[in-house]
Amino acid sequence: DRLLRLLLRRFADNLGEQAGTRRADLGLFPRAIDPRWLTRPRPYGVPTLSRWGVREHLAGSWRAVLTYRDADLDVDLGSWLDAGIEDGNAALLDVLVDAAAGRFRPIAVLTAGIRRWARFGEGNRAAAERIARELAERLESTQGLMAHKTEGNHQ
Repeated sequence: DRLLRLLLRRFADNLGEQAGTRRADLGLFPRAIDPRWLTRPRPYGVPTLSRWGVREHLAGSWRAVLTYRDADLDVDLGSWLDAGIEDGNAALLDVLVDAAAGRFRPIAVLTAGIRRWARFGEGNRAAAERIARELAERLESTQGLMAHKTEGNHQ
């Protein structure tokens, strides 16, 4: 757990806006961090994601990836989203919303990736489409926009 938190802090420091970006780290971060491991209870009962600073480090690293990475993110983002729709793992989705909050490029990249995941990914498509709608509304709200209700999407 301590090693993972150190790795997350290093990624956040190296990928942060003030520190600049390193292309190798942009590709390495999403593959080095297993999202399911972050939410699994540790021997002392607290998942790593619940530890102080972890969520902020993850959001900062994802923000850099969503802002600066040019290569396709579908596989990396898909594995994170797949883990996030499992019971008890909603905090992983919160990390992505925090990462993109109020920033145009991260919101655009994340929204497009979520739509592709919901449409073409494997697994429970109904749950994926529901989560995609919820995330789109949350991302719009971070910009102060109202989510538009379309016919068939009334609550």
